[in-house]
Amino acid sequence: MSALEIIVQAEAEGGMWTLYGRRGHGDWQFQADLDDHTVTPLLGKPVHKAGGMLGDWEAALAAYDHEAWFRFKPVLVHAEFRDRIWHAFTLRDERYGGGAENAWRSACAA
Repeated sequence: MSALEIIVQAEAEGGMWTLYGRRGHGDWQFQADLDDHTVTPLLGKPVHKAGGMLGDWEAALAAYDHEAWFRFKPVLVHAEFRDRIWHAFTLRDERYGGGAENAWRSACAA
């Protein structure tokens, strides 16, 4: 197995969401992490939520839909996943609204 690669990283006020991928034998496995700094004043440190490895692309994204990752501002999008990320973003933006469309369009077109 190869090392983890950043597939997409997005930030919001007080937080960062990162979806990692690991190349397998013809497929990918995914893991997402969420860093929440909004609780630092209360707890004295940020909260880090690390997800387990998921073998399915849609499951990896859906696991963090409740965090509204699509409303975050994209920082980095892996070149091999730009089309897939854009498609996932547009589906969620149509369903839930409030996405940062211009920022995601730029990040996925780079």
